[in-house]
This record gives sequence, C-alpha cells and structure tokens, in this order.
Amino acid sequence: MTAGDTPFITLIKAVSQFVIPVFQRDYSWKANEHCAQLWRDVLRASSRRSERKHFVGAIVGIDDEDSPRSFVRYFVVDGQQRLTTVMLLLTALRDHILRTKWTGVNGPTSEQIEDFLLNRHERGDKRYRLLLRNRDREVLNDLIDENPRRGKAPTIDRAYDFFVRAIGEEDADPAQIWDGIHRLEIVDTKLRPNVDDPQLIYESLNSTGLDLGKSDLIRNFILMGLREPKQTDLYRKYWSEIETLFRDRIKAFDDFARDYLDLKAERKEPTRQNRIYPDFRELWRDTVKDEEDELDAALADMVRHARHYAAFRLGKDDNPKRRERYECIRSRSTAPAITVMELLRYWESVDGFGESELIESLSLIESFLVRRAVCRPDSRSYGKVFAELTVALRTILNGPPATDDASETMSASPSSPLEALRAAFRLRPLGYDFPSDDEFRRTLQEANLYSKRVCRFLLERLQNHDNKEPVNTSRCSIEHILPQNPRLGPEWREMLGDDWQDVQDRWLHRLGNLTLTAHNSPLGDRPFQEKKERKRIGFVESSFGRLNRFVIDREIWDEDAMQQRTNELAESAISIWGPLPVD
Repeated sequence: MTAGDTPFITLIKAVSQFVIPVFQRDYSWKANEHCAQLWRDVLRASSRRSERKHFVGAIVGIDDEDSPRSFVRYFVVDGQQRLTTVMLLLTALRDHILRTKWTGVNGPTSEQIEDFLLNRHERGDKRYRLLLRNRDREVLNDLIDENPRRGKAPTIDRAYDFFVRAIGEEDADPAQIWDGIHRLEIVDTKLRPNVDDPQLIYESLNSTGLDLGKSDLIRNFILMGLREPKQTDLYRKYWSEIETLFRDRIKAFDDFARDYLDLKAERKEPTRQNRIYPDFRELWRDTVKDEEDELDAALADMVRHARHYAAFRLGKDDNPKRRERYECIRSRSTAPAITVMELLRYWESVDGFGESELIESLSLIESFLVRRAVCRPDSRSYGKVFAELTVALRTILNGPPATDDASETMSASPSSPLEALRAAFRLRPLGYDFPSDDEFRRTLQEANLYSKRVCRFLLERLQNHDNKEPVNTSRCSIEHILPQNPRLGPEWREMLGDDWQDVQDRWLHRLGNLTLTAHNSPLGDRPFQEKKERKRIGFVESSFGRLNRFVIDREIWDEDAMQQRTNELAESAISIWGPLPVD
C-alpha cells in the first residue's frame, strides 16, 4: 500500500475513470449536513490565501489490472461519498456558469470544468470520469450530460440541488469556488493488487461519518475480493435482489442477517447485534470456499432465505392466506422469523408439506404466542425460544438436509414438518410452555384483559377471523360497555343492583365487557340502551356485528350478561387459537 498527500483535483485529472464497485453502498451523504460541510470547506479554503492545503479525508482505491495503460481505471474502496460530492459540486458550478453566462478573471469556463467530469474522446460509459453503481449512475450521468433526470436517486438529486442553491443564493463567485476546490487536499491511498486486503482496510475505515451497516459489511466481504466481472455478475444475479427486498429497511436486514446466521449455524440463542458481522464472516469462510460454484450456490441459498424472511417480516407475499398469518404472528412478535424461514424451506422442498400444512404450522405458532400473551405475566423475549424451537425442529426431522437447493426434494423423514413442529413445542425442557385449553379459558374468563397488550388484537381477531368482509379497525379503540366511571348514573346502578360497585370492580376490564368502536367519546358513560341504540354510533348500527351480536340481543347489561358473553368469547378464542395437539 502506498499513500501520499495530493490535491483532490490533481487526482481526478490523473485518473481516466473512477469506478464505484457493485459491493459499495449507494451515495448517502446528506445535503444539509455533509454537503453543507464540504461547501463550507471550499469557501474556507479559498479565503486562506496564505494556506495552500485544506485536508478533507482520504481516497482508497486499487488499479484495474485489466484496463489498458492509456485508460486508467481506479476502483474506489473508500471515499466514494466525498468523490461523488465534489463531482456534483463541479457539475453545479458548470451549470451555474452556463445558466448565468458568467465570465470573470481567474475563473473557470464550463469547458475547463467538463475536463474533470468527462473523457471527451471516449464513448459509452468510458466518457464519464466517475461511474457510480445502480440507479445513482444513471442520474449522475444525466446531470453531467445536461439531460432530464431519468432515474430515481433522491440523495444524488438533493446534493446537486443543494449546490445549485448555494451557488445561486449566496451569490458566490465562481472564481472563488474554483480556487477553493483546487485547495482541497486528500490522502491518495493505493492498494497493491493481490497483496493488500481491501476488505480489512475497508472495515477499518469510516471516514464519511456514516456508520457501515451490516448489509454494507456483509456485501463487501462477499464480493470485494473478486475480480470486477465476477463481482458484477454475482451482484446482479443475487445481491441486487436482497437489496431490493430490504430497501430502506435497515433494521429488517440486520435481523435477517442474524436469523440467517443462527439458522445456518444451528444456534440455540440469538447472536448479539455486535457479533452479527464477525460471526457471519467466520461462518462464511468456514463453509464457502473460493470456487465459483460454491459462491453461486451459497448466494442463491441466501437469496431464497431472504425472500422467505421478507415474506414474513415485510409482508412480501402474494398469497393472502399466508400474508394474513404472517401479519397475525408479527403483531405479537417478529422472533418467529427464524422458524418461519425454516418452514418455508420445507414447504418448497418436502413432499407432503403443502399449503394447508404450512398454514396450520403458522397457526400453531400464532396460537402459542396469543395463549402466552394472555396467560403469562412475564414479558420474556422469544428470540431464544424460537432459536431453540428451530434447532429442535431440524433434529426431529433427522438433522438438516444434505442440500439447501430448493430444486431438489428432501429425502423422506420419519415425521412431517408439521408433526415435527408439534413435537418440538412439546419439549418442555426447552421452556416453550404452550398453555392448555383449561388455562387459556380460565384466564380469558377471569383476568383483567384490558391491561394486557394483547387485548385489542384479541377483539380485532374475534371480529375479523375468517370474515370475508373484515372491518378496518385502524381508527377504533377499546370500548367498555359498562363504563369505567366509578360514579355511575342512576340507570346503570339500578340495572346492576345494590352491589353495583362490586359488580363494576369485578367485571369492568374482563373480556365480556369489552368491544371496539370508533365512537368512544360520544358513547362515554351513557345508559346501556342509549349506547346500544343511538343512531349511527350505537352498537346496533356498528360494523362490529360479530363482536356485538350478543350485546345487541340483551335488554339489560348486568353480571349475568357479562358472564355469558365472556364464556361465549372465550370459546370462540379457543377455536381460533387452538391447543397443542396431544402426542
């Protein structure tokens, strides 16, 4: 590795083309933060006539061994953010000069600036001194060519627009800007092909101030050491789909990377966040060699699991039945993602494990989560539970298959994935503790459901389960039929009897006294008949017909009515969230 100080503009002129490899992240500098800082650096540098240098960071790259001597291509390992930003500033300055027809002493012409943006005598992609990746490339090229912007790259657009405004609004002198750009100094760090390890250097650098995400680190680790044609091929065939699945969902990708790592390593406890990348790197090195066939197979496997994860976590599934099951599970916890990924792999590759068996497996997971939420006071994390459950599921099915290729059918096993999932839930030492019907029923009948986070979900599902015309509950809230106000009106006191206070205390927050409404405030503490029959907002005209059917048929709302409704709703809940079948 060689490194030395050099003017930024000199480096740009010395290289025919800077290439941002496919393993790099997209342009991500923020206009009002990072671009504004570079703008201040340029103005500050130009104001210091006696000081010839203004250091702005480093550019780390490696020469393309396959390029001819007459056309020097330079792959940028680190520094693409500041390099791209300087190019956008130069483009905005050129456009300002063209738009205002500016001419001045010691200032640049538009042609002089274009010498740093274009290789005038080249064609195609070779025309551009900077080739970005993906959608960024198209937008930057259009800006440089003065064409309407065809692509969508918001960060590129915002950065360019920032410089256009800054030059125009501040009435900046192009000669001053030009002088400031020439005073910017960088450390030009060149790596030696086949000698220096660009990945190790990349991991140690974070000079832009933007933390490297796990997707950046993992993508770069997989692709960086390859020659450019293979990088591009693998990126386009596999990694680009992963990026599309998790675009703007950084947390979801991080969770996927952790679950994928834990699934492949068969870990019984989730990997800590700060260990995801180093542990992934270690697993990949141990299991994937440098042979091209192995790289293709490993990335194809990762893409399949990414599709499965995105189907569950992000709802990216065209099947409405599966999508509904995913949504119901996610509303309780995203921890089952690791188990769902494994079930979807079986669904794609195991004979006899079809759509109905998959749906039943997902429903079993939902039942476990709902019954636990109702019956258990603890708020334990489910990460360890579902990591252990997945390992147990594989073990019961005689270990992992010989291949993860979904095109091949797994060999027959002593039990189906559905039966294996049931058996895994029965392994009490693992602590799954699936509440029984009796415990579920008793808690639904006697507990303060209103205080539980699962309460609203229960009421929504009791209304919409298997309903071909489900009610939109997004604007609704939980309504107490018997009001919460301890100073009940005379109609309520008479209806409840002499011990009305005890009845209110005992039944107020139980399941039988709860429903959903979009008119919580207007209904308030009104008498029962008025809450039931009030035009447009009462229970009779409510869209929650299933939930309110029993209420509508009652003339009085007393302890007996609340007891009967509680029992009915409890039985409905047991039928929706079924028990763990006995062995």
